[in-house]
Amino acid sequence: MSNPGKRHWHHDRKNYSKGRSFGELLEWHLIIWGTNPKSTKEHASKPWTLWNFAAKVHGKWTKDTIEADVEYEKDCLMEWRRGKKHPSNRTVISNILSELFGESKELDDWKTDLEASLNQPPELCPLPPPKMRAGVASHADSADADTAASHAHGAANIPRLARHFIGRDDDLAAILSLFPQVPASTSILIEGGPGMGKTELAKAVALAPDIVNRFGDRRWFVPLQTAKDATQMQDAIIDAVGFDGKLGFGALLDSLRSKQTLLILDNLETPWEPVNGRHEVDALLAELTAVSGVTLLGSFRGFDIVGDLHWERHFVEPMGSHVAIKLFASIAGEWVLNESHLDEFIRELGGIPLAIYLVAIRAYGRTSLAPLWREWKLIGPALARSPYVEEGALTSLNFCIELSLRSQRVDNDSIDILRIVASMPAGLTFDACDELFGKPAFDSIEKLLRTGIAIERSWRIDLLPPIRSHCLIYYPLIEIDIEKWEKFFLSFYDRSKIAIESYKNDGHFSGISELNEFYSYLLYESNNVGYAIDILEKFRCRKNMS
Repeated sequence: MSNPGKRHWHHDRKNYSKGRSFGELLEWHLIIWGTNPKSTKEHASKPWTLWNFAAKVHGKWTKDTIEADVEYEKDCLMEWRRGKKHPSNRTVISNILSELFGESKELDDWKTDLEASLNQPPELCPLPPPKMRAGVASHADSADADTAASHAHGAANIPRLARHFIGRDDDLAAILSLFPQVPASTSILIEGGPGMGKTELAKAVALAPDIVNRFGDRRWFVPLQTAKDATQMQDAIIDAVGFDGKLGFGALLDSLRSKQTLLILDNLETPWEPVNGRHEVDALLAELTAVSGVTLLGSFRGFDIVGDLHWERHFVEPMGSHVAIKLFASIAGEWVLNESHLDEFIRELGGIPLAIYLVAIRAYGRTSLAPLWREWKLIGPALARSPYVEEGALTSLNFCIELSLRSQRVDNDSIDILRIVASMPAGLTFDACDELFGKPAFDSIEKLLRTGIAIERSWRIDLLPPIRSHCLIYYPLIEIDIEKWEKFFLSFYDRSKIAIESYKNDGHFSGISELNEFYSYLLYESNNVGYAIDILEKFRCRKNMS
């Protein structure tokens, strides 16, 4: 324990000295001096707020959408300041040093002191205890290393659910049914496309009464959105569990053994995707599942074979229109139920919860959806973003979609086929994709499906409306695609001649098996059958002239 005589050292702005514990130095920099990269040693700056520093250190979050996550990080920050533990995640430590000192040469010795203090054992500082969430107790302190290896874990750290978590009761029940009876363990993977609410579902599972009763405080939420490999994944687990990283990952696994433990690995695709390090991540997952009593619950963007594990899988589908309307109205207000544009919005948002939420918060406080609908027609999914914060996976639909499109599982051929598929409002058959692509497109389509960008239905490859709108804006057809289209439809015209002639004679189509392709083209071009036929005839004329 710290000497009581040091109790008020940090209240003297001039009393900076070396040799202090990490918690004392962090307290002085944050609350007393307000240290930041523009600070000087002569003049103090405005003190940091815990919320702001936690958000800076752990990522760019919004107070509206994931306040609970930052509340948890504030609890961690308070424990660091009290000296109950040190941060062990390398990325977090780097962020702390960057936010306090940046590249300032004047503050180099302060930075060195803080780094050196991390090598000292934690010392409890006489600060007020951190404010814990209701129903969650703080973990016990222990100075004995052996005891620490067995018992020194943080309390359950599950972030609160979003206030508007509705419409997923069936999904929640289905996932809960995948848990075996005690003492058996399992591995469960929640899969789905961008913006489908996989993280919220994982939190809902961890907060379900049966799960709380089973695992108690041994439920740990591990955010992996910044973990790029197995090493950073290990760091994230150690940090989430509240374990002393200096004891090593093996000691952590030993401490978990034979105890009912739930690890929620959120955004598991991030460390798993890089091909060069995938084997190490697979090995880490196998190591975790080999520990008796440990249950894994992962959220994963898209779907894929993840590690050599037997995963119980649950794929999250888009919301139905009835539930989507309910979610929209719960955020924007019941007044929207009488709005003529509501059905149009629900159709355009494609049942993606993130898209519904972000547009609904734009509608909150308004009296008409007409201005928002006008803006949607102008800028598309760019409207679905929080207007006050920097774009991120939880604050911008476009950003969320781009995370999938920039996945290492997506290659250039996949983007080529995506441009073509996006140009058709009802998607394309696999045969049509092959013809337009000029070679078998199955592998490229498979990559779009596995990242959650595309969907497969009725033997067609298709996109949800917001994803199609995003691709039409940011991945438009290029000249070579247009040439492919012209060649395709000239050929299609030949195959469809009987149907076109039949339409001219009696107004009805007949005689071809590819009517879906034809209807899609007509709808996309003009929603006018006669006009589209004229266009095809012009293609025919050009073919004859060439």
